[in-house]
Amino acid sequence: MTILIRTEADPKVGLGHLQRSLSLAAALRRCGIRPYFLVNDRSENLQRLKEFGLEGEAVQSDPSETAWTLEKARALGALGIGVDLSDLPAALLPALQEAGLWAMVRDDLGGRDFPCSLLVNGNADALALSYGNSNGRTRFLLGPKYGVLQTDFWKPQKRQVRTEVQNILIILGGADPFGLMPKLIHWIDRLDGTFSITVVLGPFFEGRAEIEREAARSHRSVRIMRNPPSLAPFFWEADLAISGAGQTLYELACTGCPTVAIQVSTNQAGQLRALEKTGVLWAAGHGAQTGLWERLQAKVPALLQDAGARRAMAEAGQALVDGQGAFRVAEVIATQVSS
Repeated sequence: MTILIRTEADPKVGLGHLQRSLSLAAALRRCGIRPYFLVNDRSENLQRLKEFGLEGEAVQSDPSETAWTLEKARALGALGIGVDLSDLPAALLPALQEAGLWAMVRDDLGGRDFPCSLLVNGNADALALSYGNSNGRTRFLLGPKYGVLQTDFWKPQKRQVRTEVQNILIILGGADPFGLMPKLIHWIDRLDGTFSITVVLGPFFEGRAEIEREAARSHRSVRIMRNPPSLAPFFWEADLAISGAGQTLYELACTGCPTVAIQVSTNQAGQLRALEKTGVLWAAGHGAQTGLWERLQAKVPALLQDAGARRAMAEAGQALVDGQGAFRVAEVIATQVSS
């Protein structure tokens, strides 16, 4: 059985749509389903498919995309299409429905109707969102139980929280739209404590020379990792993370890594509030707003010094995200497309 997966990644939308689609693909293959990717035309995306051993090709986003996608589905004998895009083409779902193809939508924001067979939103605020069901046949998989994580997070161990912080991780996502990384390295370097710093740069990062210069000036050991294939080793090693507020937050929660999160996109606000409410993290606000550094100053040193708070955060994260979401979603897909 073949399913097309239409998704994207670039400096504007980040890496989350593509990464969770890659992770779902790994679970689908275990269910006997062949995923074939259609991604926006960037060399980084095609390279990432290759690194994960997945098939796919680039597609141009234009008025002919829907017709082209349907033709590709017919050529491959695909039973359906999974869509994970920031801006879903209006004509796509009705066209799939008319063609008799199974369709899945991965959404983050709610507030509208998606005429599809399966709607997945694995975010922490998903159950509070409204969704229409105009065709009366849509099945909804909502909440962190259905969060799709990379394979390295599928069987997490229990976090052992150290009394003293030995390593701080800085990870902002696929890109750094507000140029925060050099400033964060400089600022964290001046905090009290005997810890090292790990910096993870996504595939769409700019200003790498400035980041490297700031790391070289640091009084601490600063390790820079550029677009690593897996983030899990760095999450387990870290005692505290400064993170962008995208899909990475769920992987940090799964590993029980205490986190202070910075919102870097408008669509992250809801899940950030929900995750803070459940005790999984502390939110520092939006990366473009004034007062960010004051909020970081109020939160990061406090978390550095309070092992009890870090332990409570780790327990809340691992209770909320168990790493099994990809299997749950893939099993539902396998059942639907084979029925």
